[in-house]
Amino acid sequence: MGLYGVSSPLPAFITEDLLDEEWDEQDSQRGFLDIFHHQLFPLLYQAWYKYRFSHNVVEAKNEAYWQIIFSLFGLGSEEFLESVDNPYVLMRYAGILMQQPKSPAGLETILRDYLGNTGISIIPCVRRTVAISKDQQLHLGMQANTLGKDTMLGSEIDDASGKFTIAIGPVDETTFHTCFSQPDTMAFIRQLSHFYLSLPLDTDIKLIIEKNNAKSPMLGGEQWTSLGQTTWLLADSNPDTLEVSLPLDQFSLQDGPVAPFTSSR
Repeated sequence: MGLYGVSSPLPAFITEDLLDEEWDEQDSQRGFLDIFHHQLFPLLYQAWYKYRFSHNVVEAKNEAYWQIIFSLFGLGSEEFLESVDNPYVLMRYAGILMQQPKSPAGLETILRDYLGNTGISIIPCVRRTVAISKDQQLHLGMQANTLGKDTMLGSEIDDASGKFTIAIGPVDETTFHTCFSQPDTMAFIRQLSHFYLSLPLDTDIKLIIEKNNAKSPMLGGEQWTSLGQTTWLLADSNPDTLEVSLPLDQFSLQDGPVAPFTSSR
């Protein structure tokens, strides 16, 4: 590296002349070349350092480089970065997030990795009942009154194109309760789902727990329970797996469990 030596871009005889000069205990030619080295080496270091992501982020703590990386896979907007609790987690899945079109398999892969290889399945086209806005309902003498084309009686309609379910499990008892008591996990799933989807869809979370991992509620017990979520009245006739299905936004609004009552006596 430099204007003399093995990697010099100058002819080889330049280095030979410098060696002869050094043998004669002179350094005028080398001193002249070092004038250029004094300018070139700092520029070379700056160019090398500029494109070393780890040095700039870890050592210099230059946050601007994160913005560059996020922009490479379409996440560079300040609005998005402010809406996600920990956007740096998404960098691990940049390759999947950049794929077009998006697929359920991609969402499954991200969630399975994030949840530690827990069983994940995406159930698309979940049927639901949605309200028909008044301006689109049937009115005699107005719109939506052609039989066989756009006539729909009533104020509600069955729909299978606006909702999907994320099934998680079977999980053990600890993981099951963690989904309710620690909002970070469900917050990540909610934020990922909203970003990953090309169109806004309603999302349900279905938690599946094996029957032998579920316990009946016990007053004063160590494990907290919540009606409609983690409370079971078990019997031999119960299926092998138990399920809880709730809207994803409802999971993210959980405030966590109330500490179990403990007697002072």
